[in-house]
Amino acid sequence: MIDEIRNTPSSPFNLSDFQSFPMYEERAADWVPTEPQGGSGTSSSVQYFSVTLSGVPSEAGDLSGSGSFSQGSTVTVSATARDGYEFIRWIESGVEVSTRATFTFNIYSDRHLEAVFISTNSGSASETVENDLEQ
Repeated sequence: MIDEIRNTPSSPFNLSDFQSFPMYEERAADWVPTEPQGGSGTSSSVQYFSVTLSGVPSEAGDLSGSGSFSQGSTVTVSATARDGYEFIRWIESGVEVSTRATFTFNIYSDRHLEAVFISTNSGSASETVENDLEQ
């Protein structure tokens, strides 16, 4: 298409210095640049991002998947509830990002994810604390 416009004698467009631009693709609501098809012929360093995990409350479950990953890598994090707890969701900066205990995403920035659990004990929160203190 560019060549057709460029080769039109009466074209008002000057495309003699036209360069291709990076294409963009959407990943988990973040826009990230990718290299144009065919490559640019230059090398670039690989960027690494970290994934940190915490449980809310911290004693409620076991978490896996934290670490350092190269940009664009597929990362899988998992939360396994301990006895007396149930996994509810993963949150990041107070925003729910998944309701599945195993969550997979592509990484383009540092991520801190929190696994939220609830107690499955039948008593109220104050009764649970009192029972824990008595034991």
